[in-house]
Amino acid sequence: MLLQIPLPAFYFAEDADGLLRVVDGLQRLSTIHDFVRGGEKSRFALRGLEYLAHVEGKVFDELPAPWKRRINNAQIMAYVIDPTTPQRSCMTSSGGSTLSACR
Repeated sequence: MLLQIPLPAFYFAEDADGLLRVVDGLQRLSTIHDFVRGGEKSRFALRGLEYLAHVEGKVFDELPAPWKRRINNAQIMAYVIDPTTPQRSCMTSSGGSTLSACR
């Protein structure tokens, strides 16, 4: 996001009640959330940066305003799988594990 490279799309499955469940992208969403809005236990500093050494070790609140804007204004592509899509339950990933084959 800081390098302005597009993120892969996120996929959500909608149930009959309109609730959304992450199908693909949970780790990316969790990481972005923890960096930007995480509390004392989940917040983290940037480490091991190859191209942005000047922000190494900084948490979100310590970034210069233009860098915060890059993250806050990043475009995210998200797709919602309709609840009437057949066999959509076979596409659900459980915490980043390999997707099971449809039966």
